[in-house]
Amino acid sequence: MLMLCARLVLRNAAIRSIIYSKTTPRPQQSIHGPKAKQEPCIENKPHSSPSLLLQRRFKEVADLREGKRLHAHIIKTGAAFEENKLVNMYASFDSLDDVRRAFEKMPERNEVVWNSTIAAYARLGHGEEALQLFSQIGGGELKPTPFVFATVVSVCTGIAGIEEGKQIHTQIIKTGSESDIFVGSALLHMYGTFGYACLENARQVFDKMPQRNVVSWTAMMVAYVRHGHAQDAWQLYRQMQAEAIEMNSKSFAIVLSACSCLEAIEQGKQVHAHIIKIGLESSASVGNGLVSVYAKFGSADYACKAFNQIQKHDVISWNAMISGYAHCGMNEEALEWYQKMKWDGGLKSDSITLTSALSSCCSLEAPEQGKQLHAEILKTGFEFSVSVGNALITMYAKAGIMEDSGKLFHKMTEKDLISWNAMIGGYVQTNHVEGAIEIFLHMQQIGVRMDYITYASILGTCKKPEAIKQGEQVHAHIVITGIERDSFVRNALVTMYAYCGSIDSASKLFVKTPEEDTVSWNAMMAAYVHNGLGEESLKLFLQMQQNGMTVDNFTFATALAACSSLAALGIGKQVHTNIIKVRLDLDIFVETALVDLYAKCGSIEDACLVFDNMSERKDFSWNTMIAGYAQHGYGEEALQLFLQMQQAGMKPKDSTFVSLLSACSHAGLVDEGRHCFDSMNRNYGITPRLEHYACMVDVLGRAGCLDEAEDFINKMPLQPSGVVWRSLLGACRVYGNLDKGKRAAECLLELEPHDDATYVLLSNLYAMAGGWDNVAKVRTMMKKLQVKKDPGCSWIEIKNKVYAFFADDKTHP
Repeated sequence: MLMLCARLVLRNAAIRSIIYSKTTPRPQQSIHGPKAKQEPCIENKPHSSPSLLLQRRFKEVADLREGKRLHAHIIKTGAAFEENKLVNMYASFDSLDDVRRAFEKMPERNEVVWNSTIAAYARLGHGEEALQLFSQIGGGELKPTPFVFATVVSVCTGIAGIEEGKQIHTQIIKTGSESDIFVGSALLHMYGTFGYACLENARQVFDKMPQRNVVSWTAMMVAYVRHGHAQDAWQLYRQMQAEAIEMNSKSFAIVLSACSCLEAIEQGKQVHAHIIKIGLESSASVGNGLVSVYAKFGSADYACKAFNQIQKHDVISWNAMISGYAHCGMNEEALEWYQKMKWDGGLKSDSITLTSALSSCCSLEAPEQGKQLHAEILKTGFEFSVSVGNALITMYAKAGIMEDSGKLFHKMTEKDLISWNAMIGGYVQTNHVEGAIEIFLHMQQIGVRMDYITYASILGTCKKPEAIKQGEQVHAHIVITGIERDSFVRNALVTMYAYCGSIDSASKLFVKTPEEDTVSWNAMMAAYVHNGLGEESLKLFLQMQQNGMTVDNFTFATALAACSSLAALGIGKQVHTNIIKVRLDLDIFVETALVDLYAKCGSIEDACLVFDNMSERKDFSWNTMIAGYAQHGYGEEALQLFLQMQQAGMKPKDSTFVSLLSACSHAGLVDEGRHCFDSMNRNYGITPRLEHYACMVDVLGRAGCLDEAEDFINKMPLQPSGVVWRSLLGACRVYGNLDKGKRAAECLLELEPHDDATYVLLSNLYAMAGGWDNVAKVRTMMKKLQVKKDPGCSWIEIKNKVYAFFADDKTHP
C-alpha cells in the first residue's frame, strides 16, 4: 500500500513539473541548497524559438539513447523542429531502422527530408534502397535536387550499377542539373570507376562542365591513371598549371602516381618542385607519393629525404619505402626498412608490407628470413590474407620447398588465380611435372578461369620430345579459349615446340606474329638456337635490323648464343660492335653472353676481359666464366674463381657445381672433384642431381678410376640415366676395360636402345680389344634396329659467312 502511494505522489509531481515549466518561470534555486542534476527541457525564452533550441540539442546528442529521449520529448510536447535533423541524427548513430521509422511517420516530407534520407541509406551501405527511394521522388510535385543526384550517382558507383547510373545521367540532363559542379564530379567518379569502356563518357562529362574545381580535375586524372592512360593524366596536370588551378594533396598524389606509371623520374622532380613551392611536402599523401616515385627508380637519397619531410608517417609511408626498394631490386634495403618500421615506426604491418618483405626474401633466395617472417605473420593473423598467402607460396616455391608451398595452398580458405598460378609455376621451376599437371587439371575440373600466365606456366612442363602430345593438348585448349592471340601465350607455344623438337610447328606460329613484336622474334631466334639452327637464328637477327625493328638486350644475347653455337667468332665480334653502338654493352645478360661467346670460340683471354670489366655480376655470370675455364681445361682457375664468387657474397647454385665438376674433370683434379661433390649438400644444402652424378663419374673415369666410378654409380640414390652410363662407357673405351664397358653398354641400351653413340662407343671398344666379330654384331644390330650414326660436322668461317661440312659431303667441291 505504501509503495502504491509513493508511485502516485511521484506521478503527480512529474505532471506538475511539466505544467509548471510551460506556464510559470522556474524559481531560482537557493545558492545555499545542493544543485540537483536536472533533465534538460525546452524553454520558451523571449529570444529563443523552440526550433533553434532543438537544433542546438540535436547537435549536442551524445548517443542513440539520448537521441531517442529527445525524439520522445518532441512527440510528447509537439514542439516544432526540422524533420531532416531527426533523420541525420539517427543516421549519425548508424541506426537505419530508426531512420526508416522516422521517415515513414512524417506526415509531410520536403525535398530536404528526401535528400537526408536517401543520403542516410547510401551512407549506411543500403544503396539499393536508396535508389528505390530516389525513384519515388518523381511521382509527386517534388523534383530531385542536385544534391540528391550527386548522392544516387555515388550510390551507383558503390554498387557497380553502371546501367542505373546511365539512366540517372539521362534524368540529370533532362533537369539541367548536369551543370552543377558536384553532380559533374560525381558522374566523373562513376564513369572513371567503371572500366576502360566508360573512360570516353567521363571525358565528355568533364569537357561539358561549365565550371570545374580541383575535385573535378582530380577525378578525371584518377580515371586516366586507373585505366592506363597516365600520359593523359600528365597532360591534364599541365593544363591545370596553365589555367592556374589550385591543387591539393589528392591532386598531387595522383599526378605522382602518373609519373610512376610513366617511369618518368624527371617529371616527378618537376612535380616535387611544384609541391615545395606550395608547401605541401609534409602532407602524408603527397609525401607518400614522392617516396613511391623515388624509391621505384632506385633514387634512395631522394626517397629518404621525401620520407623524412613527412610530418606524420603512416603505414602507407613505410610501405612506399619497402615496396619501392623491392621493386628496383634493392631487396636487402627493403628488409632493413621493414625492420625499421617495426622498431622505430611503432606501426603494425599490413598485407602490403608483408607481401613486399616476402618478395624481397624471395628475390634474395633467403628462405630462412622468409620463415622468420612467416612466424610473424602467424602471430598477426595475416596468414588468412590471400595476397600474403600467395607471397608465401611463391617464396617457398622459389626456394624449391614445394612441400611447404603445397601445405599453405591447401590451407588457404580463399584462393584467387594468382594462388593457382603460383603453385603451377613452383612445380614447373622445381621440375615437378606431375604436380603442375595435377593442379592444372584440378583447375579445369572446378572451373577456375585461366589466364595467359596459367597457360604459359603449364607449357613449361613440355620441354622434351616425348612431351609433344601433352603440349599439343594444351595448345588445343588454348585455341578453344581464344587466348592464342595473346603474344605471351604465343611465344610460350613457340618455345614449347622448340624444346620438343618441332621447329616446323614453332615456325607456323611465328608466321602469325606481327612484325613489330620484338619478343616473338626473340623467341623464334632462341628456338632456332635450341635446335642447332644457329644460321637461321642469325638470318632472323639480320632481317630485324634490315626492317628497322627495335632490338633489345635479349635480341643481342640470343644472336650471341647463335654465334657461340656456330663458333662464328667474326660474326660475334660484329654483333659486339653493334652492342657498343646502341649502348647495351653494360647489360648483364649481354655481357654474360659475350663471355660465353669468347670462351666457346677459343678466346678465353677476351672472355676474361669482358668478365673483369662487367659493371655487375650475377650468379649466372660467374657460372658462365667458370664453365669457360672448364672448357679450356683451366681447372685451377675455375676453382679460384669459385672462391672469389663466394667472397663476393654470391651463393653457388646447382648449375655452378656442374661447371666446377666439369672443370675438375677436364683438368684431372680428382681430389678437388670429390671435395666439390661432397660439399654440395654438406656446406650448401644442394641436393645433387643426375647431372652432378654424371659429372662425378666423368671425373673418376677420365682419371682411370673405373672401379670407383662403377661403385659410385651402384650406390647412387637416383636411378642412373643414360648420361651417367655413357660417361663410364666412354672412360672404358679410353682405358680399354672391356668387361666394365660391356656392363655399361648393356645398362645404357636398356635405357636408350636407339642411341647411336652407344653403339659407336661399344663398337670402338670391341675394336680396341680385337673383337672384330663383336664389332660386326654391333653393326648388324644397328641395321636391324634402323639406328644410323649421325655424320660428323665441321665449320669454317670465310668472309663472315659460316660453312658447314658433313661426312661424305660433296656440296663444296
